Amino acid sequence: MVFGIVNASEWRLSDNIDRARKVRLLETHFEAIVEVITKEAIPSCWKRRRLDDYPDLTRVTIDLSLSPKTVDLFHNGAGGYRAQYYRGIELGEAANRYVIDSLVPRLKCCYTTEQERPLPWEHIETSLMHADAKIWIREGSWLGDVAVAGQNLATDRWEGNEPKHMKRFEAWWAQQTPEKEDRLKLKGGCLDRYGAPADRRLKSCRSRDIHEHGFT
Repeated sequence: MVFGIVNASEWRLSDNIDRARKVRLLETHFEAIVEVITKEAIPSCWKRRRLDDYPDLTRVTIDLSLSPKTVDLFHNGAGGYRAQYYRGIELGEAANRYVIDSLVPRLKCCYTTEQERPLPWEHIETSLMHADAKIWIREGSWLGDVAVAGQNLATDRWEGNEPKHMKRFEAWWAQQTPEKEDRLKLKGGCLDRYGAPADRRLKSCRSRDIHEHGFT
């Protein structure tokens, strides 16, 4: 898979975004964004969460602290994470896997220095290597506050699909371009009670949601 940048005529950023930021968002390649993430990410909140709907299954979750500029490129950039899904579902899924695979060595290194290790590294790695593992921006206070995040991104597909949005999220969330969010969230795939990968997949429509609506 070759990651690319969505043309500015399709990835339309409003004039509310200053010129320097707009240039970064329109010109930074995905590989460059991931390279910064892998050097900069500070993991925390290592947890194994039990699933309410499937009490025999758990998944690993990790918070990643980053500079807001890096999160901005990841989520809002024409070469960022959502942009790869915009270009194609398979490309987006490859981008998702690329980020996680790139992060695993740094995560392992950071975990070995943790004074308290709430679960074995093997469980963490197995969950993250699961086909259902995913990464996403932290949905902080900006999500419900247009004044904070701004409706600054427009694409024909996402706007055209607004009437088809499922009720579980608002159409205008895709248009938001949060500038001050400083975290991403990693969610691994499901593990059974023995720490082995489970066949259960969660949010089966996730990739199509991001492709067609820009959010999930």
